[in-house]
Amino acid sequence: MVEGQYQGQTMLGVPNGYGKFVYVHNKEESNKHSFVYMGYFLNGILHGKEGRLLNGQGYKLECEFVNGIANGFGKFFYPGGNIMYEGEYREGKKTGIGRKYYASGKIMFEGQLIDSIWTGFGRKYLEHSGQVSYEGACLNNIPHGFGRYYHPSNGALWYEGHFASGKFDGFGRLTDAADFDGSCTLYVGEWQQGLKHGLGAYYYDAEYVFEGRWKRDMKVEGTVTYLNERSRQVFFTNKELNGESHFLQKNYKEKKMEEESSDEEEQEERKSEMKRKQVK
Repeated sequence: MVEGQYQGQTMLGVPNGYGKFVYVHNKEESNKHSFVYMGYFLNGILHGKEGRLLNGQGYKLECEFVNGIANGFGKFFYPGGNIMYEGEYREGKKTGIGRKYYASGKIMFEGQLIDSIWTGFGRKYLEHSGQVSYEGACLNNIPHGFGRYYHPSNGALWYEGHFASGKFDGFGRLTDAADFDGSCTLYVGEWQQGLKHGLGAYYYDAEYVFEGRWKRDMKVEGTVTYLNERSRQVFFTNKELNGESHFLQKNYKEKKMEEESSDEEEQEERKSEMKRKQVK
């Protein structure tokens, strides 16, 4: 036990039972190492439930102490008195299920922590609106595993699927939440390092959908289904897909003209065939 001023119960001159201990750090240095503890002692060591530890900067911890270390459920407060954290402590660290709060008192996070770091399932909240911004798995405070992103402007679901090191990676679905209410799907399929990569489908204003293979956000090959044309499908190659920014409209018109021209040629051939038969 460090040297300081103690008031409370003792046994053989050693703090045992309830008491108050005040430690003032060297006045020539910062007072951040100074602290006041009120609670139970065992053989001169902080030990027992309902312990309160206040440091020189005004931060306060209320928790059970075991052998001088915070263990169990506890609360940590900002200097102004608002709660900063409530949840589990293990070996003096925020580890287990807990909640973090902004200085304003609004909730910031709830979920699993290891050594004060978000690792496991949890939810992150925006301070200004209180809306969930992300919920799902994290590793070292970064989305990793399955999760859901919500758009900050309206709280609508923006993306749900797999993450790796904070980026879309694996199978996932992107919605129109950035511009609308998130009720419509923009893309569903495979991702790699935040880019569309692998098999996936992209929806264009409910008029047509591209389904096929992607490579680093570029369409490689696939099929476009035109929903307004009785689900007519047209196959596209890499050259057609990436040669024109508005390739769908352009290629659709060209291919439609080719199909109509082909239909006309077939009709003419049929008419000619019928005439030949009539002559015979």
